[in-house]
Amino acid sequence: MPGRIFHFETIPILLPNHTFVTLHEHATSRWVSGLVSQYELIGRYFGIIHELGSDRYVYSKYQVHEWLVDENDTEVGHGEFIERTHNIPTLGAAKLIYDWQLPLPEHLQVVLADAMRPEPPPAPRPVEYWASRIQLGNVRSRVDDSGQPLHIEKLLGELLQSSIELVHVIRRGVTAAGNDLLRLKYVGHRLHDRFKVDSKAWVGPRDAVPPADFGWCDLPELSDAPGVRNAIDELAKLLRPYSAKLDAFMWPLQHPDRATWEEQQLLPQELKEILPELEDAVGLLKLSLSTWCEGKAEGENTPETPAQLKMPSKEDFIAHRIFVATGYDQQEIADLLLRQYSISRHRGTVSRMIERAAKWIEAGNALPDLPKPTNRPLTMDPERLNLGKNEEGRTPRQGKLERSAE
Repeated sequence: MPGRIFHFETIPILLPNHTFVTLHEHATSRWVSGLVSQYELIGRYFGIIHELGSDRYVYSKYQVHEWLVDENDTEVGHGEFIERTHNIPTLGAAKLIYDWQLPLPEHLQVVLADAMRPEPPPAPRPVEYWASRIQLGNVRSRVDDSGQPLHIEKLLGELLQSSIELVHVIRRGVTAAGNDLLRLKYVGHRLHDRFKVDSKAWVGPRDAVPPADFGWCDLPELSDAPGVRNAIDELAKLLRPYSAKLDAFMWPLQHPDRATWEEQQLLPQELKEILPELEDAVGLLKLSLSTWCEGKAEGENTPETPAQLKMPSKEDFIAHRIFVATGYDQQEIADLLLRQYSISRHRGTVSRMIERAAKWIEAGNALPDLPKPTNRPLTMDPERLNLGKNEEGRTPRQGKLERSAE
């Protein structure tokens, strides 16, 4: 082992495996390199590697004080450790010796060459790998920026239109470097949006804590649209792995779930393979949404059934009977109600009374019995009927007294 022999190499030292060894006597190979140190003005700084056999290497950092070196460059006293002797792996020893530009033994050359040989790229992972690893969608408010409730039919219409555009993009061919994949990102996230739950308006079980949010299929507005809910669920399941993989393009380079360049290049072809299923899923959404909207429109234009209508009041029926029998206008009917039935109503109220009774009859309900007038006929003395009209302006009693006197 050529070169200067340091003091610590000539005495037994304790190794990390709790054994003592004299390096100068037991080492089979030795490499020394002078290093630049912050202690350069005080003494020189050396790195020393010893091979103890069976690919076992130890490394020491040692500083020699100049005043302890004689004229023959021999260490008279001893220096001090900057880093005590410790084990290093075979590859670590090979890299240090190579960096020091010292000759490498053949077996260490093999070790270093194997380590520097580039590893083959890993096999592309299936697209389903990302389905459960990335969270899609956002939590949205149930009201818009102006404070008005969200129009679910409008949101579903926008979602359907974006899904149709995605189908057209895949049909003509997706380019990974362009903006084509932004359509997939939009549709994938919208399908997984969640909506905040207003705890004050919660209508679930009273003994249950309201959820923080719920998805499309849990929206109260879609409670009567099982076809729409099923179509959204099917489309979301189909696109989830591909949308999640697209999001993985933007993850940090060192993240294990980041999609590699090779995996990114496969996404356009993977989307092409699911095109028939995607067309079926989008067609189902279009059909179910159209059927649901048409059913709602028909329901709004269909007269209410007898079970849905509230029975009008008896005053409503009286006003309706008078209108049908006489054809009077609202003011005339209001005057007749007050005079004949002691029912005081404004002109505008009479119109609504007639309308309520008309709806009840149109729904197939029976009219109630006709009420009797409240002003009953009064009995009258037959003699008064024979007197005729009173043209003298006298009271009945005065007239009767004068006739008795005659």
